[in-house]
Amino acid sequence: MASSSSPLTELPSSPSSPVESPSLHQPLVTPVRFFPISLAELSLRAVLKCGQTFRWNQSFIKLHPSLKTSFFANEDSKSSLGHGITECEEWSMGWNDRTIVLRQDDLGVHYVALYPPSATEAFELDSKSDTTYERLKRYFVLDVSLVALYREWSRRDPIFSTKVASGKWDGLRVCRQDAWETMVAFICSSNNNIPRISLMLSRLCATFGDPMPTAPLGVTLSPEDRLRVKPSEDTLLPCLFSFPTPSRLSQPDVHDQLKQLGFGYRANYVFQTSARLCEIAKKAQQEGHWPLPDASTIEPQDQKPILGGEPDQYLDHLSQKPYEIAHGALVNQFPGIGRKVADCICLFGLGFVQIVPVDVHVYQIAIRDYQIQVASSKKTKPSQTKPVNISPSKVELSSKGPVSKSNYDEIQKQLHQLWGPWAGWAQQILFLADLKHPNLASPIKKKRKLSQVIL
Repeated sequence: MASSSSPLTELPSSPSSPVESPSLHQPLVTPVRFFPISLAELSLRAVLKCGQTFRWNQSFIKLHPSLKTSFFANEDSKSSLGHGITECEEWSMGWNDRTIVLRQDDLGVHYVALYPPSATEAFELDSKSDTTYERLKRYFVLDVSLVALYREWSRRDPIFSTKVASGKWDGLRVCRQDAWETMVAFICSSNNNIPRISLMLSRLCATFGDPMPTAPLGVTLSPEDRLRVKPSEDTLLPCLFSFPTPSRLSQPDVHDQLKQLGFGYRANYVFQTSARLCEIAKKAQQEGHWPLPDASTIEPQDQKPILGGEPDQYLDHLSQKPYEIAHGALVNQFPGIGRKVADCICLFGLGFVQIVPVDVHVYQIAIRDYQIQVASSKKTKPSQTKPVNISPSKVELSSKGPVSKSNYDEIQKQLHQLWGPWAGWAQQILFLADLKHPNLASPIKKKRKLSQVIL
């Protein structure tokens, strides 16, 4: 269990809170707690803004200099900042029943959970057993050594080794996110960029979610360092909301409201997917098992009573199935989910860490850097360039147009062979590194910002 410091159980209400709700006033707040981890194993800045998760809010805090003589964080009081540190950042998100706020320094991650006043049972359990840490441990997959994976990928792949040699991409791991939220997020990701996806999900939560507790900036700091926070216009963390349930998003009023919120054609996909998930859950409760890929084969575990029967539990069920079954269920049962979106849901939400989603960027990387030869619709000669560490099929080369099924299969197979059982994580690292690469294949030879990239 992580360590704790700076007990704080209640925060004063703020007249500047924009939403009048009990959940925003006098929340129940856990102590500031901490778990040690190196920046090479986890970098919040890299992980939370790299296009895999879209709802974390980044807040910058300016601080007055400390009167202490030390220029380093005090290891005896891990929430204390050093004298030379005059700014830091916090990350916050409304997460089911609580708001979670994170801050990272060289020693590890400091975190606080805030609960609505009515959630005394959950708050007391968290205060006693640190359920927030268990949630973070699963979310960031902290039982896996990223440094060891980097070593393995570098051993397997000289190109990977070269691209990460600077250390710029250290700490970039793939999160195991809530499957339902991941499903909606990547439905919204089609032909879209990261800032707009984040904006759409923010509007979605503000319209259909529940208000979540809001804390002042610096809530993860020690009491001493909170006194150092400089006054600013933004004295509170952003207004936060929970992610709406499938049941809420399947209501008749949702489709038109999503249109008004700027979802465009995706409004229908989100609405229909929510409704379909609710239908599946209702039918499963009646029949006593979740839908099966083959009705003639009912496995013993599928005959067990369905506990709760909440719609999003179907996604948890799929996470326990083989990838082929889970992927097929997503593509065949839900509108707006094609092969690549389904693979993103499998990787980021269902825990299939071996899966490499192949979009146009990964396609370009596969051809340009790894010289994987794939079929082309044009009559061109096969590439004569030898591949690196892989044995591509002798088919024609193309780097333009949509990714066909055969090309998708070929690239996914060979990258999995190259990077091994955690290939999906390696792909995310090279995906981000490539977006900052000056030689990214584009009409203009210059670096592209992550915010400009269409996912």
